[in-house]
Amino acid sequence: MSELEFGHAPLHKFSPRRKSTQINAAMLALIVVTVLIPIYGHHSTRNIRDALSEGADATTPAAVSEQAAAAMEALAQARTRWLSLGIAAAVLITFITIRLIHLGMKTVHMEIWIRRLGAGDLEYTVPVKGRDEIAEVGLALEKLRQSSIKAMQLDLVRKLSEGLEKKNEELERVLEELRRSQEQIVARQKLVELGELTAGVAHEIRNPLNFMKNFAVASEDLIEELTGEVKDRLEGEHRELFTEVSRHLADNMKRIRTNSERVDRIVNDMIKIGRGGGRTQHVDITELLTKQAQLAYQSHRAQDREFTMEIGTEFDADVAAVPMVPEDMARVFTNIVGNACFATAEKARQRGEAGDDDYMPALLLSTKRVDDVVEIRIRDNGTGIPGDVVEKIFNPFFTTKDTDKGTGLGLSISHDIIRQHGGEITPQSVPGEYTEMVIRVPAKGGELAASA
Repeated sequence: MSELEFGHAPLHKFSPRRKSTQINAAMLALIVVTVLIPIYGHHSTRNIRDALSEGADATTPAAVSEQAAAAMEALAQARTRWLSLGIAAAVLITFITIRLIHLGMKTVHMEIWIRRLGAGDLEYTVPVKGRDEIAEVGLALEKLRQSSIKAMQLDLVRKLSEGLEKKNEELERVLEELRRSQEQIVARQKLVELGELTAGVAHEIRNPLNFMKNFAVASEDLIEELTGEVKDRLEGEHRELFTEVSRHLADNMKRIRTNSERVDRIVNDMIKIGRGGGRTQHVDITELLTKQAQLAYQSHRAQDREFTMEIGTEFDADVAAVPMVPEDMARVFTNIVGNACFATAEKARQRGEAGDDDYMPALLLSTKRVDDVVEIRIRDNGTGIPGDVVEKIFNPFFTTKDTDKGTGLGLSISHDIIRQHGGEITPQSVPGEYTEMVIRVPAKGGELAASA
């Protein structure tokens, strides 16, 4: 035990065996004194009697009487003294004996207390009275007991706190899983309801839409034909008026045809939302990402033959096949890369108008395994996304493109698909510098951890 001291007596110096030895030695000394006192008194009385006998042999009868009287008086006084001494010794011995017995009992109690305290029994205690060494030891033991109780309480509080913290973390994880499950259920229900709605409405919309588009095209042809037949027959103001009216009619027909095509694209995208993909398969994510990026790039080049883009890759070899619906994730990659092509083409156009020909559109595709999560990053060096727009890009029908170039459903569809896969998509962008879409999906299917 370390040199800990409580009060005035070092607890580690207290020895019940030493205290017992001291008590036994004191008891032995008392016994010796008790035996010696009567022996000495008897010996003194006998000496007086012997002296009287010797005096009687050597003197006259009168002298003998005087000596006898003096001897009897001395003998009486001796008896009185020894009787008083014996009584005092008896009282003292009784007091000391009681004291020693009391000390012995206190020593035994202290020893029992020490043993039970050492065994971890903090409920056992002994009342402490007096100011002797044993009392000081008792005070030290009580302080040790109190400090042990306090330490035990602190340890219990710490364990309870740790237990509550773990329970809270578990509860937060369960709540996060419930929230994700609820979001997935809502997303699936939304897709089902929207699919049912669009399936019934699509035909009703497409029939008049096709009539509008077809008649707009036919009207453009008729206007062109009428212009060729009538224009040469008119002169002066009539010719100018006819030319202006026919031009306005042709422009109106073109607007009708363009907006009809946009409505047709919106209907197609809405049908895609509700159609859903196929079954879940283990898909090579790097192969699927590379393939869809090339398809989206070539699709954009088909509309803009002057557009070129450098496509780089940083694929993690630890990323193996990931369980997912390939048709759905292909749609996600196509939408994101298509937006990247549009953003970089727009930035190239802006730089070209400013006389800067050094800009080169670039796309970086990367994958990374982080514990049980596969992280997919698609980064472009395009125009970026303004800060007040980032939170809106996943809303249905929200788009930063011109109305004839985007429907605002691509990222909304992508967001719902990724949530259905138990993942999440996060945009990171600096306006004028870059945009990076970070997709995180479970490597083994299911859902992301609550802390993800």
